[in-house]
Amino acid sequence: MLKFMLKKTGRVALLLFLVCGLSFFIVVNSPIDTLQAQLGTTSLSMSPEQKAQIIAYWGLDKPPLERFWSWFSSVVRGDFGLSMIYRQPV
Repeated sequence: MLKFMLKKTGRVALLLFLVCGLSFFIVVNSPIDTLQAQLGTTSLSMSPEQKAQIIAYWGLDKPPLERFWSWFSSVVRGDFGLSMIYRQPV
């Protein structure tokens, strides 16, 4: 019974990892600008220095695999980040 439960748990964990990876891959390769999608028209009036600061703060200047691993390890620890609206932990 224990072997069965471990096998099923492993399969679910692998499935979740693959779904997360696929979703991240789709978002990274999307033609939509992440900064403009999150900030809307506000991003159009920002200076390049302000945009660079936000990109660095969000970690968008890092390679995709590093961003994915950082995000995934945070989710596994239960850290879902800060709410962009309320500025409180999710």
